[in-house]
Amino acid sequence: MGYAGGLWNGGGINSSSAAVNSNGAIGFFDNAGVGSTSLNGQQVDSTSLLLRYTLSGDATLDLTVRLGDCLPPDHLARLVVDTIALLDLAVIYDRYGSRGGQPYAPEILLGLLFYAGGYALARSRL
Repeated sequence: MGYAGGLWNGGGINSSSAAVNSNGAIGFFDNAGVGSTSLNGQQVDSTSLLLRYTLSGDATLDLTVRLGDCLPPDHLARLVVDTIALLDLAVIYDRYGSRGGQPYAPEILLGLLFYAGGYALARSRL
C-alpha cells in the first residue's frame, strides 16, 4: 500500500521500510530537469524518473533535510532569509575583533531578531 493522508493504506508505490519508519518516505523527481548521471551508484539518463527511500521532507533525495525543504513557500522564515541576503553586512563584519571566541555570524543574529519581531507583530492585537 502507498502513503495516503498520513497512513500507509493508499494505492501506488509501496515501501515496507517507509511503512515502519515515520521519518521515512519515497522521494522522487524527474531527471529531465535535474540532469543527474547516477543515483545510489546506478547510472541514469535524462529520461529517468528517480525514486529513492529517503527522509520525509528530503526534496533533493540526498538524505539531508534542509529547513527550506520543510517550509511552505509563504513562510515568514523564507522572507527573513531572503531579506537578510539583500543586506550589506560589511560594516558589521568590519567591527569584529580578534579577541574572544568565534563570533556568531550577523546573518544568524539578525535572522533571529527579524523572525521574532515579525512573529510578534503578526500575532499582536493592534
